[in-house]
Amino acid sequence: MRTRLLLGLLALTSGCFSSVAVVQPHPNVVFAQSSTKSLLLRIQKSVPDQFGQAFSDTFAPPVEGWHESLANGFRNGFAGYFAHTPANTAPDLRLELERAELQWARLGQVWVSSVIYRARLVDQDGRTLAVASGTAASKTTWTAGTPLEPCVASSVETMYEELSDKLLRRGAAPQQAKQRPPTGSTEI
Repeated sequence: MRTRLLLGLLALTSGCFSSVAVVQPHPNVVFAQSSTKSLLLRIQKSVPDQFGQAFSDTFAPPVEGWHESLANGFRNGFAGYFAHTPANTAPDLRLELERAELQWARLGQVWVSSVIYRARLVDQDGRTLAVASGTAASKTTWTAGTPLEPCVASSVETMYEELSDKLLRRGAAPQQAKQRPPTGSTEI
């Protein structure tokens, strides 16, 4: 117990930990062609904008401007592929983030951030077209004494890369007629 407390105080005073500032994620998202439809992001109230994220029992670095970080990743990943939404009009499509929780996991001597997410793609009338959820892990790691932001940005990038595949590409694919199961089989 004393050792943990001393390590925590040492980390606090040595500058190893800091708050997570707003990040500029750049998801690796590409579409074969641009869409004539407009797409906007809506971050639900269930997604906090500021919070403390516990690494361990000894420290929880605060996260500030989480909504802005999520919005930056959305803009950097999808701008140019969708039509502009004129002011005072509803978008053709809306990506609604219902959950986007930042978490950390220790792997040996390094930490990896991930975003646990739940999202849905909604049309102009509010109908749900597709839903997706998952855990998007960072492609980079964090070690004490280095900035937290690159690792956090990477996990947001992974989330949008996964959402583009799960929600946007699936919706663009031609729908196949549902095939009937063979006689005598059971669908579960």
